[in-house]
Amino acid sequence: MFERIYKPGSNFVYVRLSSDVDDKQLMDHIAAYNREAEGKTGLLELCDTRQATSYEGLTVDGCKMGGKLDIGKPRVAGGKLAFLVTNKMQFGLARVFSTFASESGREIGIFEEIDKAVEFLNPEESLTEILSFIENS
Repeated sequence: MFERIYKPGSNFVYVRLSSDVDDKQLMDHIAAYNREAEGKTGLLELCDTRQATSYEGLTVDGCKMGGKLDIGKPRVAGGKLAFLVTNKMQFGLARVFSTFASESGREIGIFEEIDKAVEFLNPEESLTEILSFIENS
């Protein structure tokens, strides 16, 4: 499951994955995200995979297609995406997505530590403020 949480008054978006994740959920997430973020640019997205329990239904082809759906979307122009991963499976799937999404022009990074992921995004808010927002989301 994908959950998007927009920080009020900010271009920071916290995307939390939880329970089982599959290709259909990824496609639905990206389609809904593109609708919600219409007209917004330069979003700083933290995709947190720490609470996902299964990737059985998420395939390499699904990650390729998902990455390609970012290309040409206003929300990625001038933005950044940081994946927060905890294991090799998550890292590999994030790498596949990022390889195909890199054509969108936004910077994409994969991290094992939340502090490093937030620092990469470099939001206007302090690290403490962003971590507090995530903790309370």
